[in-house]
Amino acid sequence: MSQISVTTEEKLIDSKKSHTVLRGEILNVTKDKVQVCIDNDRRLRINIPIIESTLYVPSKIREREDAFNLFIEGYAGSEIAFVVTDIIRDESGNVTEAKGSMIEAREIGIKEIKGMNLPAEITVNILLVRDKYMVVEYKGLIQTVGTFALAKTEILSMQDYVRENRNNGIDKFVLKGIANENVGSMELDRYAILDDEFLEKINGGEYKEGDCCKGVVTGKDISGRMIIEIEPAISGVAHIPDGLNIDIGAQIQCLISGVDKAKHRLFLRRIKVLA
Repeated sequence: MSQISVTTEEKLIDSKKSHTVLRGEILNVTKDKVQVCIDNDRRLRINIPIIESTLYVPSKIREREDAFNLFIEGYAGSEIAFVVTDIIRDESGNVTEAKGSMIEAREIGIKEIKGMNLPAEITVNILLVRDKYMVVEYKGLIQTVGTFALAKTEILSMQDYVRENRNNGIDKFVLKGIANENVGSMELDRYAILDDEFLEKINGGEYKEGDCCKGVVTGKDISGRMIIEIEPAISGVAHIPDGLNIDIGAQIQCLISGVDKAKHRLFLRRIKVLA
């Protein structure tokens, strides 16, 4: 049985008529609008007025044009949910443009989530990654997730962590409910799906104070700290010794000087770079 092909125009018209949620790629974001396309058809663009957008922008940079433009550039290429609110045609009746609303898509998403059997494991859509947080979306609801909420080990750079773990399920969360309907924020829990290998290994005596171990530098910050991964479930924090230039990826030998079970990290010292 042959499949009926639905054109971009038909999808846009149906969304306006039946309030169907569509998903599209962000092409451009300005202070006035978010411009998207669907099915990679850039011929027909959907313009979402900024007042109908739910994209996260920190309040401290909204009035600083340079900072605002630099921030929102990071959304380009991401996928968002929207509902078509208006269809614009030319004199011949051909669809030339559409207008949409992310707010309407969010309201529909809230209703769908309320009808779900919660808590439920979900896969979020990562829209933007900054140094200390990332912006995620699910069913049109958008919010930030900080480094502290993503992993049981310390993360110095969210950008580095996401780049290294894209294929390791960092987009998997347990959705417990809606935290605030007015802004469409969700109650997300990632810890619920993470195995606590750190505590298993520490309590089992595999790593303890005074042990010498080897690892790889996976992150650094401007305060002179670095994260050293001993193995995937075991990481520690150490200060970079004065006068020593250590790159990310460097092989390190170190000594465990303490264990922080609450924050799932080791304290490391006597840092030596291995050849």
